[in-house]
Amino acid sequence: MLAYKQQESIDSGDCVRSLFDNLLTMDELLTMLKHQYCRRTIYRWIEQGMPYRRIRSRFWFPKDEVILWLERN
Repeated sequence: MLAYKQQESIDSGDCVRSLFDNLLTMDELLTMLKHQYCRRTIYRWIEQGMPYRRIRSRFWFPKDEVILWLERN
């Protein structure tokens, strides 16, 4: 029983880790864009429909969705 619970906790940790693997913070997004844009521009893009997630008052950006959105706009 104990071995099963240990495996379960490892799996849930991997799940959380994989959830955040594709998400970028604001700073990571700016780095990906080579600092050609400022935070104000990112906030304006959010208002225009750029995909993001808000988790505990922080903005997270799904990398694949943001790249597609930038290519379309």
